[in-house]
Amino acid sequence: MTRPLPQEGGPELIARAASGDREAWRELVERHSGLVWSVIRQGGLSRDTGEDLFQDVFAEALRALPTLRDPQRFDAWLITTARRLVWKAWSARQKAPDELPAELLDANERPEALTEAQERRLLVRRGLDALPVRCRDLLLAAFASGPPPDYDLLARRLGVPRGSLGPTRARCLEQLAAALAALGLRASS
Repeated sequence: MTRPLPQEGGPELIARAASGDREAWRELVERHSGLVWSVIRQGGLSRDTGEDLFQDVFAEALRALPTLRDPQRFDAWLITTARRLVWKAWSARQKAPDELPAELLDANERPEALTEAQERRLLVRRGLDALPVRCRDLLLAAFASGPPPDYDLLARRLGVPRGSLGPTRARCLEQLAAALAALGLRASS
């Protein structure tokens, strides 16, 4: 079971950004960029369109900050705004609503779930960054994209004997678990 993740981008940061503090605005964008990108990627749009939408979401956020009614719900506001802009982009391309990815159509999906998932991804990234380069490279090559690669190919790519991949991977996963525990994230039971 995981314990609650720390809330980033709280009301104080939002208030500072709303009052014109550029550093607070940069930090707010940095902390929430992954969340916005996750919604945009769910929309299945091109990279160029996604980059435009990313800018549009944060342009709307900048305009809305001074009048935001509930800063505690900023994450939900960003998710809703990003979904609305993705929907508009699909409409502009004259796509039928049933072609939209299910994640964008599911009105019951809690915005907090997307936020929690993004925060977990950030913590895992920090955990990976804390590992020795060899472990980080092995884990990213083995798990980062798609199905695990062929062990022979992976061994050649990493320059290690094939027989050492399994034990090395196990040790690296133990190191990652320890790094994540130090960051406050425990594996679900």
